[in-house]
Amino acid sequence: MKVETPHYTSADVLYRDLISWVMNTGEEVVARGLQTRERTGAYFVLTNPRARLISSASRKWSLPLALGELCWHLRGDNFVAPLKYYTERWARYSDDGVHIRGSCYGRKIFSPSHNGSNRWQEVVALLRHDPNSRRAVLDLANEGSDLIGSKDVSCVNAIQFLVRDGCLDLFVFMRSNDLFIGLPYDMFFFTMLQEIMAVTLDRPVGHYHHIATSLHVYENDFQRASEFCKSLDDSQSAMPALMSTAGIEQFLIAEARIREGLAHDRAMLDDYWAPLADHLVGFCQGKVHKHR
Repeated sequence: MKVETPHYTSADVLYRDLISWVMNTGEEVVARGLQTRERTGAYFVLTNPRARLISSASRKWSLPLALGELCWHLRGDNFVAPLKYYTERWARYSDDGVHIRGSCYGRKIFSPSHNGSNRWQEVVALLRHDPNSRRAVLDLANEGSDLIGSKDVSCVNAIQFLVRDGCLDLFVFMRSNDLFIGLPYDMFFFTMLQEIMAVTLDRPVGHYHHIATSLHVYENDFQRASEFCKSLDDSQSAMPALMSTAGIEQFLIAEARIREGLAHDRAMLDDYWAPLADHLVGFCQGKVHKHR
């Protein structure tokens, strides 16, 4: 019997339905001593990857945190401090209090290899040479990692870009996926990568495909997840189209300056990135006010 893959037009609706599905039908599983409710073999599709925002006020999803993580990945960083600025939660995943070992996906994607290029550049070159290629895969798994002792191993095994019907699709393969806390930020980052790659290749953005071996909610989040399902509306909050990658570097500079409490030149940012930088300024001002 053929089972249809769920397709969603927005992250808001997708998130609500998946939480309801896992909370109502998931199995009780204890992993690393932590109680979870879990569904295995989850596969869903976001048909409009720009509708990547969780807009419900009851979830309190943080756009500044999502933007901070995006910048961290695009820099190829693995230091925990830039992420701790946005949330202390990231400190829990550092083995030495300084670095992130497994979830530094950007470092794995954008760090130069022995020949001076990086994996991102190699995928761009491949898809320009052979748009129908099935080899545009970025491996992000835990080769050489301490799978038992480390606080952080990569939850993502691989991502694959695929051009079909002229559009750029993205497939994300996860071994483990924290649905309530992690998924909204995972989708934000990977759909942004998808759109950046699409602009780079001059292709329309296609669909976002997400496959998780284990999609789960931790016991500490059971109550919040259940309450969230009852309150979430059917909002569909989409970001505007990214027209060029030229402004990314200036945004990375602005994010670092804002995070360090320094002034940034808003006029240097284009119409896509300037409003996003405003969210970072607001977050910074909130932190200053909180600590007065």
